Amino acid sequence: LNQKDGLTEEDIISNIDKLVKLNIGQIILSGGEPLNRFETLINVLNYFSESNIEIWINTSGYNLTEEKIERLTHANLTGIIFSLDHYQEGGHDRFRGMKGSYQQVINSVEIANRYDLVTALSLCATNEFISQENLNRYVELARQLGVIFVQILEPKIVGKYEHTEHSLLSDKQAILETFYINNVRTKNSVNAVVVLMYQDYRKRQNGCIGGKKYIYVDADGKIYPCPFCKTSFSQFQHLDMDLSIKQMTCPSIST
Repeated sequence: LNQKDGLTEEDIISNIDKLVKLNIGQIILSGGEPLNRFETLINVLNYFSESNIEIWINTSGYNLTEEKIERLTHANLTGIIFSLDHYQEGGHDRFRGMKGSYQQVINSVEIANRYDLVTALSLCATNEFISQENLNRYVELARQLGVIFVQILEPKIVGKYEHTEHSLLSDKQAILETFYINNVRTKNSVNAVVVLMYQDYRKRQNGCIGGKKYIYVDADGKIYPCPFCKTSFSQFQHLDMDLSIKQMTCPSIST
């Protein structure tokens, strides 16, 4: 946070190329805000446009215009995961600390859908947000927007939440899990509204996929099993990546 980028465009392309050679099928470019380096983003997409990988971006929608979405489409972007942390405009804008950010997401989803990009929403489900009514309304908004899935993230004590007490309370976690389980049971029925992805629940049930089906590379090029692990395994520039990925296991994270 609040540091200059450590990776050049050439570094990013080189790192992704190593992952492509390991037959990794999906790359998600996140941040921070990946749209802040838009020309680099376009160049990366163009470089891998003939590769058999899906490339996504995870964004707040900041400064995303129709012109930019059109360029992303022509550069063969697979889809966009938009961070939307409330179904109400005021709730999301307060969470993001930026007035107008909610409407930016709504407008951008609608434009991206017109250009046939795959769209999804990412919700940081806080104690203050979680209730049956709020979850229902959020998923209904997702259905109206026409997104493919909603990714639910539990707040972690990292980033802006570091040194705070924002972990989910047990009763809130129970509400969220029940909501997710009920959605899974009905997702193949005519009453299903949208698919939910809730990796924290899956982790508690089946173990963490970090280092097995998923790895994370930070803005300095360090490789981790997942974004929330504290121990770096190595630097890409000095890495036998194939061996490092095989050796990775994600430590248990209480937060």
